[in-house]
Amino acid sequence: MTKTTLTEFIDLCVRDPFAKTLYCVDIPRFYVWNNKRWQRRKAGMRVQLHPCILEANVIWRVYTVSLNSGDLYYMRLLIHHVKGPVSFDELKTVYGVILPSFKDACREKGLLHDDAHWQHTMEEAERTRFPRAMRDLFVVLLVNCEINNPTDLWGRVKDSMSADFHHLEQRTLYDHTLLINGKHYNQALSYLQEKLVTFGKNLQQFNLPAPQNLHVHYVVRNREFLFEQQYNTDEQREFVEEKEPFLNPKQENVYGFICDCLNRDIGKLIFIDAPGGTGKTFVNNLILTKVRSSGDIALSVASSGIAATLMPGGRTAHSRFKIPLTIKDNDLCNIARNSDTAILLRNTRIIMWDECPIMRRESFEAVDRTLQDVCKNNAPFGGILTVCSDDFRQLLPVVKRGNDADVENACIKKSYLWRKFRKFELKNNMRVDEDRLMYSRFLIDAGEEKLQNNNNGEIELPKDMVLPFRRIEDSIDFTYPSFENSAELFSKNCVLVPVNESVRNINSICIRRFPGNMKEYC
Repeated sequence: MTKTTLTEFIDLCVRDPFAKTLYCVDIPRFYVWNNKRWQRRKAGMRVQLHPCILEANVIWRVYTVSLNSGDLYYMRLLIHHVKGPVSFDELKTVYGVILPSFKDACREKGLLHDDAHWQHTMEEAERTRFPRAMRDLFVVLLVNCEINNPTDLWGRVKDSMSADFHHLEQRTLYDHTLLINGKHYNQALSYLQEKLVTFGKNLQQFNLPAPQNLHVHYVVRNREFLFEQQYNTDEQREFVEEKEPFLNPKQENVYGFICDCLNRDIGKLIFIDAPGGTGKTFVNNLILTKVRSSGDIALSVASSGIAATLMPGGRTAHSRFKIPLTIKDNDLCNIARNSDTAILLRNTRIIMWDECPIMRRESFEAVDRTLQDVCKNNAPFGGILTVCSDDFRQLLPVVKRGNDADVENACIKKSYLWRKFRKFELKNNMRVDEDRLMYSRFLIDAGEEKLQNNNNGEIELPKDMVLPFRRIEDSIDFTYPSFENSAELFSKNCVLVPVNESVRNINSICIRRFPGNMKEYC
């Protein structure tokens, strides 16, 4: 078992009779934490009746524990009221009976019979938390704890819970003499009301005053939800009408199938296999706009930040779904059922997920389990229509120190979800002209392993694609024939190399070739 200050306090009480006379918070006055053990102090004032014990005037802070932590919170409460426990069972023992839980022990000891403890909790929060965090804590107390008089508790802390609204109006009006008043209390009550609604409760159930929203200038709402509803439906509709005629047959097939799923409210998993230049982003954005033109919510996510910027309202998948950075099988995303993100997801019509092949399969499975939990629907992704897209020929998941088998196992194609996807393909490259079409086809054939390898397992490039240069200077001469008035040339041409050292060499050569005197800035 991992040694902590608490577990070692209990062990100290077993072996040291003097520790049996102390509460946990008093231990640092007489003992020091050294090498993961409590040891008697060697400097300080001697304690009367205990000449071998030395006392120091120190401050020690017990770790804060959230009310949502359940029995852990009540155990923290008990260590402030039980001296020298020799076991966790002793903490739960009241009048010689070991009770089932720490909360039961708190109740039997009279620690929860009145609101004194909840008042102390809010008073402590006044010293350590911002007003919004205090309001969130107050909601947790109302929902999860047995407060006898919520009205009295509100009256004691309403000034502190409304302080941010008060300060905001002072700054807005440039009037620092403005006193806190009923409008600020009303704004705090509006916040509490909205939070309670997510738990299926309201202020009236706790005999607290209802907010008068008619005169409130600042009402807190689900900001994520509001952001996804900010789109102008008329503008979105015009965009759809303008762009739909440009769909080619392959794109139109995908687009029509997804629109049909939306019209019939069918939640499916769809994968669009789309190499670069085949119009994947165009189709994705058109689908997003189509859904938003009806006032519905469409979430656009990507596995990388660059790809997310190419989608209107795009965010990374880790940001949107709160995917853990270190993830394992059977993990869940950090989304509570009553959170703002959960409310947004329950109202989502479609999820567009770009660059999905570079995500580990565990991430997809975590999102799948989380959406099923949040939406209370056992269908894949909680029954939300989900469209994934990209090209497996490009970049697969990165596995630290992994071999080919590890990378393959981390791929979404190894997930239980993959067989549930309906697959579509986009093949026609819309970016290149006829002169470069052969190169585009070459890249696709290379990704699909259709090209012949040599004896070393390497793909031999066609001779018409290889320049007969052996020096980097020759490549620079070919790419940049002139360095005079060459702004347009440099904006269109570049030399790509795989390592930074080569980049530095090329930059150094090019800088020396530019006309004029070179000046170095430190």
